[in-house]
Amino acid sequence: MVKKLGIVAVVCYLVLAMAAAGCPAPQTVTVTASAPPPVTVTAPAPAPKTVTETAPAPAPKTVTVTVTVTAPTTTPAPTTTPAPSGYDYTNADLGFAINYPDGWIESQSAYENAVVMFAPGRPPILPNVTVYFEAGAVAAGTSIADLGAQRKQQLSQDQPQFALISEGAKTLDDGTAAYEIVYTFLVTEYNVTIQDKAVYVIRGTDLFSITGVDMPGSFAASEPKLNEAIYSFHLQ
Repeated sequence: MVKKLGIVAVVCYLVLAMAAAGCPAPQTVTVTASAPPPVTVTAPAPAPKTVTETAPAPAPKTVTVTVTVTAPTTTPAPTTTPAPSGYDYTNADLGFAINYPDGWIESQSAYENAVVMFAPGRPPILPNVTVYFEAGAVAAGTSIADLGAQRKQQLSQDQPQFALISEGAKTLDDGTAAYEIVYTFLVTEYNVTIQDKAVYVIRGTDLFSITGVDMPGSFAASEPKLNEAIYSFHLQ
């Protein structure tokens, strides 16, 4: 305790002495430590995410196309082969041959059931001879006389202004039985009267018709050539 009081006394003495000597009193210095600058930490931006959306592929469409192919309906041209000896024309498919006058030519005809036409020039031209074929047109067992009667009746119904000139059973050059009908009729679209010599031949149930036509005024002059072709008709 005595020592503490002594130290205090000494300190007091020194202070007084310094004051007396003009020494400034000790200053109190306040040191303010500056706050450290803030540290900015920049976190790296996250890499952008690429989101790829895959749309589902559309279901394939099935298209059904129906194509209908219709074969054109045409009448095939008659197949011809070299005519047998003595004949100018032969048809191997239908099995017949026929002659035609010198200077006449072979042509196609637009008439129904017509196979071939012969004339001194390209149709339409008179006179001419045409061969027709009708499959299954005759009932089995029909006689040539019965056929003639049936055809005459049909002609009278189908041909405008039908007028019979002559008719009767005939024999072709090769001995084949036939029936001949000679008549006139009116071609209404031209208002022209035509004379026709139609000769019919039966083979089984098939019918061949060989016709020779011309104008009535010139028919008599043309008839020898018409007969030359018509009666040369031959079944093979």
